[in-house]
Amino acid sequence: MGLLGLSQLEHLDLSMNNLNGSIPPEMGKLSNLQFLSLASNQLTGEIPAKGLLSLSQLEHLDLSMNNLNESIPPEIGKLSNLQSLSLAYNQLTGEIPAKGLLSLSQLEHLDLSMNKLNGNIPLEIGKLSNLQSFKNKLNGSIPPEIGKLSNLQSLSLYYNQLTGEIPPKGLLGLSQLKELDLRENQLNGSIPPEMGKLSNLQFLSLASNQLTGGIPAKGLSGLTQLEHLDLSNNYLNGSIPSQIYNLTKLKYLYLSNNSLSGTLSSEIGNLTKLKLLTLDDNNLRGLMPSEIGKLSNLHALSLAYNGLTGEIPSSLQWLSRQKELGFLDLRDNKLSGMLDLSNNQLSGQIPSTLGNLTGLKSLNLSFNGLTGKIPTSLGELKHMEILSLAHNMLSGEIPQSFVKLGELTTLELSNNNLVGRIPMGGQMSSMANLDSYANNSGLCGIQIQVECERAEASLGFHDDEEEDETWFSWEAILLG
Repeated sequence: MGLLGLSQLEHLDLSMNNLNGSIPPEMGKLSNLQFLSLASNQLTGEIPAKGLLSLSQLEHLDLSMNNLNESIPPEIGKLSNLQSLSLAYNQLTGEIPAKGLLSLSQLEHLDLSMNKLNGNIPLEIGKLSNLQSFKNKLNGSIPPEIGKLSNLQSLSLYYNQLTGEIPPKGLLGLSQLKELDLRENQLNGSIPPEMGKLSNLQFLSLASNQLTGGIPAKGLSGLTQLEHLDLSNNYLNGSIPSQIYNLTKLKYLYLSNNSLSGTLSSEIGNLTKLKLLTLDDNNLRGLMPSEIGKLSNLHALSLAYNGLTGEIPSSLQWLSRQKELGFLDLRDNKLSGMLDLSNNQLSGQIPSTLGNLTGLKSLNLSFNGLTGKIPTSLGELKHMEILSLAHNMLSGEIPQSFVKLGELTTLELSNNNLVGRIPMGGQMSSMANLDSYANNSGLCGIQIQVECERAEASLGFHDDEEEDETWFSWEAILLG
């Protein structure tokens, strides 16, 4: 290898090539090397302890995104000048070598993520400012000694098998921490109020653990820099503390799949920077506050599977017209009133789950790009007075189930591709405004004075229910 003769070389970057085979031990002859990256190749085998690890001047070592295996050699501690070490995205096994790390007193950045490492988190982790060891098989508890890493800015330990409680004393020393990601572990106990001392925190995820108790009010009040908060998929209970509505820098708030109760406060309108809000699968009750319409930057809103009641606020109709909103899920509540999503750029099929919103009185999906058949489930909207699906690209027949819409006064289906007999019976017999069916060349029936052929004459509930539950190409809109 010609490079091995370059004894004065200080910087070597061979990343993002198609190098294969093992790392040659002879690389240790590059004794003046300070920067070495072999990342994003197809290297295999073990990390050569007697070669690569004799590079005593090395400050930056990146072997990530290869297929290296075996354990991390303890001799790594000989790289006493090392400031950054990334071994992520390999097939490394065994425990993290505590003695090796103890010697790396200059180490600031350590990334061991996406390997197959096991064992406990070693206490001897130097002076790290960035520790990432997610998606491994680390077990045991988070050591309180982690609080000694006073310069730590990012701690990512997600997708491991960590157990026990989050150590309150360990948190107190992490005053510089900006990112804390402990999701997808087996942590239990309550969220420590001491977390509120992490005043520089911008990203916090404790999702998908076994945390219990309430969301600590005092623990939130100090997190004024927080932009991302994810407490979803735990066993948290109690009401949403009002302090959460003072975190005005929040962009992402995930509280879904818990047992939170109480009402959704009008103070939700304070979080004007929110892009995503998920509160589904809780026990929230009461009205949906109209202040939710102030969240003009919202991309996704999910309030499904709660016990919300009353009318859908008109402010949400306005919000739905904003081009930002791409996902709206209100399923399995007890909401009523009107829903107007007209004049957007919605496409895809109308989901059958709309039929679950049985309190709805008015539904307007006109002037969009909706396709497919009209779901028969819309016939379950027994309080529906006004239904407008005009100016779309809907096809197939008008569902026979529409005869069950006993309070229907206005039906607008013009400018689609509908065919077949217009259902007779109930209020449908009086829906005889020709303009309501205009520009559907395949329709027939008494209402529009167009005789149907015998093949169209059969009545009954034979509408095929759509199997494709994809919603608008917004992403999704699920209501019910």
